[in-house]
Amino acid sequence: MSEDSPLFGCRPVAFIHDELLVEVPADIEARTAAADRLAEVMVSAMEKWIPAVKIAAEPSAMRRWYKGAEEVRDDRGRLLCWEPS
Repeated sequence: MSEDSPLFGCRPVAFIHDELLVEVPADIEARTAAADRLAEVMVSAMEKWIPAVKIAAEPSAMRRWYKGAEEVRDDRGRLLCWEPS
């Protein structure tokens, strides 16, 4: 992987069914870039195997893993950390 990749330095932690749990930088810009790139990679890889099915990946960020976490973005499109209510 190139040092220019937004995923450089990120670490996979767990594979939970169809979810990838990855440690990314806390910096909001780096977090957003890494999450968006990982979503692109996941969609691209699945489209090779099931091209007739619409594939989507919605990244979410959280300080600890929650099954119900959702994608939350600010008005600039940056990925915010989801918090349970």
